[in-house]
Amino acid sequence: MALYDQALAAGISFTPGRLLSPQEKYGNCLRLAAALPWDARVEAALAELGGLAGRV
Repeated sequence: MALYDQALAAGISFTPGRLLSPQEKYGNCLRLAAALPWDARVEAALAELGGLAGRV
């Protein structure tokens, strides 16, 4: 959830895995939505998300 909070602060949204399980499993997973066309903005956001994940 720390990654989720940091990503939201950076304007990046995803669904934490534990929200997808009634037993709050999958704390080490996340779900990305692919509702936007791939462009430089999406690529930069994914790179930033990866950087944030590496620091959490």
